[in-house]
Amino acid sequence: MRYAPIAERLARNSIPEPNTGCILWTAVCDRGGYARMSLGRTMASAHRVAYELANGPIPEGLDIDHKCRVRSCVNPEHLEPVSHRENIRRGECFSGKKMRQTTCIRGHELEMTSRGRKCFTCEATRGQRPWSPRKGQTHCKNGHEFTGDNLRIRANGQRACWICCRESDRRVYYKAKGVSNAFLRPQM
Repeated sequence: MRYAPIAERLARNSIPEPNTGCILWTAVCDRGGYARMSLGRTMASAHRVAYELANGPIPEGLDIDHKCRVRSCVNPEHLEPVSHRENIRRGECFSGKKMRQTTCIRGHELEMTSRGRKCFTCEATRGQRPWSPRKGQTHCKNGHEFTGDNLRIRANGQRACWICCRESDRRVYYKAKGVSNAFLRPQM
């Protein structure tokens, strides 16, 4: 079987979108919405083929990023070679949003460390946890007192009742074993 020239196939399988300037691929797209085309016996990304036809080979180690954020666009003017990290940072995935984040959930500035970004304001108040729902309480919801051997301080700074923790662990253990709920009810 003889294939038409690549440039002709790109033009035949795409249509211009007048509002954005995108050239939308109308043939096969993969699950992620990226345009795909066959080159002999292999499948290739149509946006990469379009970029290479217009600008030459893609530099080693770089990804092609859609500046228009439309995955099925094959307009070479909307494509840019960037590092994989930059491509992820620009994207709408969870990792990209986290990379663009500049403040913590409480609005403090994030600072760079050797292990990533961190909020030093929240880190300094970690043991205090002024927003802890149990701060100031003297008893747990079941009436056990938060004192002595019955007080457990969790890693996040919250106080917990050891009696209730043991009871919860016991319920989880017996539920996994398949023991009936009648056995799990506290004895009165």
